[in-house]
Amino acid sequence: MTGLAAGSSRTLKGERTGYINAILRDPVTISSGIMAGPFVDALPQARGTGYATIILDWKTTQPVVSTTGCTGSCLGWEFDLSVKTPSGTYIHPSSNPGDLMTSPYVKSPRDSYNDLLKMETIVVAPSAGNGVYRIFVDKPTYSGKWNPSWTGSGASVQAFSAAAPLSGYYSAPPTACGSSYRYWHVGNLTKSGTSYTWTNVNTCTNTKP
Repeated sequence: MTGLAAGSSRTLKGERTGYINAILRDPVTISSGIMAGPFVDALPQARGTGYATIILDWKTTQPVVSTTGCTGSCLGWEFDLSVKTPSGTYIHPSSNPGDLMTSPYVKSPRDSYNDLLKMETIVVAPSAGNGVYRIFVDKPTYSGKWNPSWTGSGASVQAFSAAAPLSGYYSAPPTACGSSYRYWHVGNLTKSGTSYTWTNVNTCTNTKP
């Protein structure tokens, strides 16, 4: 989008039949005719009551492999959206993607590394156990392959209960994360029957949440 009126209190919404129609950013800053980052938002196709959907997206994933003459901040990012279930099981897009049809009824349906598209998601089904689901982002630490810092990634997380955004659902990595930490503990999703609540944590650590 270009040619937008300048301002610091704009609201950006999404509208598409069959998808969640919701506020993407509020407030939004417009400068020089365009929106200030983050620049990418991904909304899940609407699921029914009892489902929770958590979305991670970021600015760019290119280049994600070693490039001649490119190190540090000129590299792109690779992130993995993960969850620790109430039973202590970790759902991770590559090592344990989970399942929606059988236990734990939690799934990571795609791994961004497979197609280099900058989005990952976690879905919690109605049959999943009650309790606290710890939602976190893993930034792999392969030196020289991916950007070592969270800064500039434009990463953001949104969380939905069915088609409705959860209160406090949007979060971005704290500035303090820098390049010193591997994990961003975004927040905790609490499931009670078919109802969900979200609690922001928004801290970085080198210990898996």
